[in-house]
Order: sequence, then structure tokens, then C-alpha cells
Amino acid sequence: MFLFGQKEETCVRIPLDVKGKLYCSPMPFGPYDPGNALLKIYKQKKIEFVVMLVTDVELAKKAKRNVIETYKKNNIEPIRFPIADYTSPELHDFSKVVDQVACYLRAGANVAVHCNAGVGRTGVMTSCIVRDILKMSAEDAIIYVKQYMQTQMTDEQVRLTNRFLPLAERLQQGNNK
Repeated sequence: MFLFGQKEETCVRIPLDVKGKLYCSPMPFGPYDPGNALLKIYKQKKIEFVVMLVTDVELAKKAKRNVIETYKKNNIEPIRFPIADYTSPELHDFSKVVDQVACYLRAGANVAVHCNAGVGRTGVMTSCIVRDILKMSAEDAIIYVKQYMQTQMTDEQVRLTNRFLPLAERLQQGNNK
């Protein structure tokens, strides 16, 4: 269990001004899922999509089962975007995933984001989703996310959050060229 806000939880909601709901957690069936309770929580929260930021090696080593197949059997669509722990991905591909998730959330879908522990890579992805939907600066988005979840991003991950531009800004820049 992790301390999210003022209480211990394994799955927390990040409030957004859209129809869908965004949740963050550690990886279900991994070392930070006491009692393997997260899948049940995902089902209770009606999560339809889950962004999996863990690598294939982490999945094989740390999950107690085939997480991808378990999601599919429970009508949860996995969105695979593996990022090595303590690193940040290439910005262009990362931005595409953020765009996809923001679109799902705006359309009313419930989405969960997880890495292994749910604090580093999950914090980066969540902060960028918040930047896109709430139109915040990187610094404000990180502060906002930290109100709801424990996050410990590396300097490299914070730089990625700063370099990320919401889709509307990227489109505007493209129109100004």
C-alpha cells in the first residue's frame, strides 16, 4: 500500500473535468498489490482501458500471472507503452499515447495508468494527461497530481513532462509554421 493524499490506497482517482475517470495504481498482481486486490478494484471502478507502462521483463518477473490476458478476459483493453524504470521515452510516441488516453477520457471511458510501483512512470503519464485535459503548465500539473498520488519522478522524467505539449498546442504550432 502507498500513501496517496492522506490515506493509504492502491488505486486513486485523479479528478479531471471530463466524462471519463482517470485512475493510477501499481501493477495488478505485482509486488505492490497486496492480496491481489487491484483487478477487483478496477472492475468496481468500471475501468475500460489500462495503460501499462511496465516492460515485458518486468511483467514476466514481477506479475504473478499473465496480466494482459487477465485484462482481456475481464473486458479491460490494455494499452501497452513499455518504459524502462527510471527513464523517459521518446516524446513523439509518448505524446500519441497521451492523446489516445485523453480522447478516451473525454469520450467518457474510465482509464487506469500503472507501472510497477505506480509512482515514477505513472506520475509522468498522469501529469501529461492532466496537462492536456486541464491545460496546465508542467509544474502545475505535477503539483496537481501530487495532491492525489505519491509520485517520485527522476529529473529526466520531469524534463519530459516539461517538454510535452498538449495536442491543442502542438496543432497550433503546426498551423503557425
